[in-house]
Amino acid sequence: MMFFMRIASVTLLFCIVFSAQGQDPAELEKEMALLQKQIGKAPTAKERLEASDQFEVLLLECFGSKETFEYPFSNLSKVAKLTPEDGAFRVFNWNIPLEEGKHAFRMYLLLPNGKFIKFKDTQELRHENQSRSIESDDWYGALYYEIHPVKVKRETYYTLIGWDGNDELTTKKVIDVLVFEKKNKVTLGFPLFENEGNLLHRRLFEYADDVVFNLKWLEPKEMIIFDRLEPKSQNLEGNYAFYGPSTAYDGYEWDGNVWKLNEFVDMTRPKSAESGAQFNFPDRPDFNRKREKNNPLIGD
Repeated sequence: MMFFMRIASVTLLFCIVFSAQGQDPAELEKEMALLQKQIGKAPTAKERLEASDQFEVLLLECFGSKETFEYPFSNLSKVAKLTPEDGAFRVFNWNIPLEEGKHAFRMYLLLPNGKFIKFKDTQELRHENQSRSIESDDWYGALYYEIHPVKVKRETYYTLIGWDGNDELTTKKVIDVLVFEKKNKVTLGFPLFENEGNLLHRRLFEYADDVVFNLKWLEPKEMIIFDRLEPKSQNLEGNYAFYGPSTAYDGYEWDGNVWKLNEFVDMTRPKSAESGAQFNFPDRPDFNRKREKNNPLIGD
């Protein structure tokens, strides 16, 4: 009896694989769109992880099609899909909400020739790791929402801006650099970020879980602009659960060699531009600027 059950299972698996062969990205996207909802909304972490595993299988099936690199996947609104200006690769990146405010992350880097690199979420995003490179198989896990390539001589450095829900107390955001070391091998981190007289491989920001922290490229300034973070009081310095945005802004400007830190950037907002402002502008240090509990790529 067991023998026949195994035969039946193998036959079913064969049928599933066979039916998937030849499917184009548009066909697979329909199934993936349903799974992305389960990744964010399934009742248990186990179910959300299982949905993510199924999503991964379908994504890898997509990678077998030449159309995938250009296909928009417009129905996958909960998945970050980033392509740098030079079209060197495409990033597929998503997060899985777990328990106690924690998240797991998945990321694939797809090359134009159909080859891909998988990033393995194996560690936490830590302050002490701001001064080292990280291999793709020892990734800290994040959801990247912007990519900006910069060049030093002939080398291109792909600057990534990302989010990590961290836990119930704090949220983290990061500016990092993706570097092609050699063909089909990439690392994260390179000493390009000025900070307190040093050059960091990446820049990490950690703050109270329920406040708004801006970190994005701002075209009018041609800079990566971010809120200056401060503790509620001096005796809470280093306790990031009590950090939030002040009324000041800092920024990183590319000077041709490094991301140069500019402190106290003038972010005066012209009255004529108020309706189209790209930032939240507090009038005073404000810990009541609440964010959505869910990451916007997951929450409805």
